[in-house]
Amino acid sequence: MPKPKSKIKTANIEKQNLILKKEICEKNKKIKALTSKVSGAQKEMRELCFQLVSTITIAMEMRDGYARKFAEKTSDYGVKIAKTLDLSEKCIDLVRRAGHLLEIGRLGLKQDVFSKMEKLTNEEFESVKSHPQIAIDILKPIKFFEEITPIIHHHHERFDGKGYPDGLKGKEICIESRILAVASAYVAMTQERPHRKAHSKEEAKKELENGANSQFDPEIVKVFLDILEKEK
Repeated sequence: MPKPKSKIKTANIEKQNLILKKEICEKNKKIKALTSKVSGAQKEMRELCFQLVSTITIAMEMRDGYARKFAEKTSDYGVKIAKTLDLSEKCIDLVRRAGHLLEIGRLGLKQDVFSKMEKLTNEEFESVKSHPQIAIDILKPIKFFEEITPIIHHHHERFDGKGYPDGLKGKEICIESRILAVASAYVAMTQERPHRKAHSKEEAKKELENGANSQFDPEIVKVFLDILEKEK
């Protein structure tokens, strides 16, 4: 006895639905594969842009003799802190890249400000305070740096709100900037500069301890001191 037309129609619809589901599934796989390729290409392009711009530190090194090592060590220490704090891979990468470009704004300042032996005048110090904004002006046109420019802009803010350029306080300052504030301060203190000798490791650690809760985030200082303690 032949099947009713309604049952045949239902069976055909179900069969077509199965075929459509299979097609949708295959298309979704292709879309995911393409998305992954695009994402990978964007990541490669972002890293290429970063590598190109970070070569600026070589030019800065030729000017003052310490910029390149400062950038590398600040970035390395920043990454160690971020990993110890168990931050996301994205945050760790932002710290890595921002650390390398942290002082790029100094390119817009007179060279003698950083090479003079005497204490800076008030006017000179005010010009130095403009370097975070100069960094933004340099990096802003590059789309791939839009996530690290705020980090660089605020790395001279203080935990007590007495920093610059915006007087942000406590956790108003992004975690990446707070991390790099500690890392960069330690690296700067332990580097010899034209106007002073390098601090010893113990002297620099003491300065960080003294600055906890005022200049620096106390939790980050504690984490970093533990990292330094484990260094050979």
